[in-house]
Amino acid sequence: MSRYIEKPSKSVFVAPSADRPVSVAIKHSTDSTHTPFHHHPYAQLAFTDSGIVKVVTTHHTYVVPAQHAVWIAPGTPHAAYLLKGAQIYNVAMHPSYSIKHADCDCHCLRVSDLAKAIVKTLIHEPKGPQPSPREQALWSLLIDEVKSAAPLPLGLPMPKEKRLKHLCELFIAQPNQSLTLSALCRQVGASESTMTRLFKRELTMTFNQWRNQALLTFAAALFAQDYDFGYIAQELGYGSQSAFTAMVTNLVGIPPSVFFSASAESAFTPRASFAR
Repeated sequence: MSRYIEKPSKSVFVAPSADRPVSVAIKHSTDSTHTPFHHHPYAQLAFTDSGIVKVVTTHHTYVVPAQHAVWIAPGTPHAAYLLKGAQIYNVAMHPSYSIKHADCDCHCLRVSDLAKAIVKTLIHEPKGPQPSPREQALWSLLIDEVKSAAPLPLGLPMPKEKRLKHLCELFIAQPNQSLTLSALCRQVGASESTMTRLFKRELTMTFNQWRNQALLTFAAALFAQDYDFGYIAQELGYGSQSAFTAMVTNLVGIPPSVFFSASAESAFTPRASFAR
């Protein structure tokens, strides 16, 4: 059962309200931190200047690189993992604002330079008894920036069944294309046939299909940090860049040079829409 919590921050956090619909806070982590499953009644946009944040929901795991964000809809149970030295910006938005995208409770998006500048400005903006015209203008501009950002393919479906979930978490902890189902089954103490059935039942896909989706997710996170495809292929355990290219092409129908660049430009995902 998730719980409702407010996370500590360097800046004073005030929950958003109808009169003040946007609230911004910043948190710096000197050590790796884990915020357990919780939820809050407002929407949240979280991003970092450096490092990688992992956000886990009931059904998905999101690997969020620097300069990118994860949108979390109101009431969505989630946990967060923040790496050592990372600095996270939390933007809370009143539930009267919501992003509609494929009925997803969460998704990742690219943070524009303008959006980052607005968030950093709002952190230091004086707070009076009533919102100032300047604050209201900044809120409107920030909301418009989030509205125009399209989701990015950085989410990975996760199972509920305890053994299968543990197996998937083991792979996420060490994503490598050479890691086989049989090797993971030995670690969780389950038979390969049982895990094969669970993959089909829980995720409607095979282990190889899920593994490739996981590798694509991590590749997207690495690409977002400006690593070249040779480095990405090596990091994910491929013997050559061409082998990595073949995996991506087989999975999405186009080579990584086209897929990741187009994803970064929002060409392969529908625009999100705001409702109020």
